[in-house]
Amino acid sequence: VTLKNIQNKIIGKTLTILSLALSSITFVLFLFPTPKNAAAQFQYNLGHGFFSDIYFSTNNLNEQNIKWQEFNKRGLILLEEGEIEKIDISSPKVTWSRFLSHQNLPISVTLTTRHLGNLSNNSTVSFVKKGGLWKTVWNWNILIPDIDQNSHLITKVEEANRGSILSSDGVVLASDLEGILVSVVPDQLDQSREDELFSILQNVFPRKI
Repeated sequence: VTLKNIQNKIIGKTLTILSLALSSITFVLFLFPTPKNAAAQFQYNLGHGFFSDIYFSTNNLNEQNIKWQEFNKRGLILLEEGEIEKIDISSPKVTWSRFLSHQNLPISVTLTTRHLGNLSNNSTVSFVKKGGLWKTVWNWNILIPDIDQNSHLITKVEEANRGSILSSDGVVLASDLEGILVSVVPDQLDQSREDELFSILQNVFPRKI
């Protein structure tokens, strides 16, 4: 047996061991995935209002006999009722386990509304492994606190009165008052009744017309 043959045998065995090790690692990665991809996809779907996609990635909505059409409609209605124009989601970097079947992700949801500004909510999204796939445990509190499948939102905007402008000695220079606007279309005015029209306007307005 020559030195070269011994070296070839050692190299061959080493390659075989490395090949087996790589195969084992690949097998573990495939058989025991982390929820990382499922979490990223969930955040993308929620951020874009894709409620139908969220439904099919959950494990608990179908068990509650909630249809995907109903779930999708409820989500879109809530966005409309709350005048929510944008959803921003952020989450900290987490270390996922390949061997735990239930894991959580803290997230922060910021809703940009048409009239009320930004509303933020901190919550936790749970992921469970079912049939070798990671599924999201949906809860409406992830989006908005204290709501459920049957909740509705009411947005009420009360317009503020314009402030008065005062002079240095307290005299009101400008303020909001109730007023009357009268518009006249000359081409549609009956000239034979001009005097009658001016008489009516004279009674409405305190100043002489």
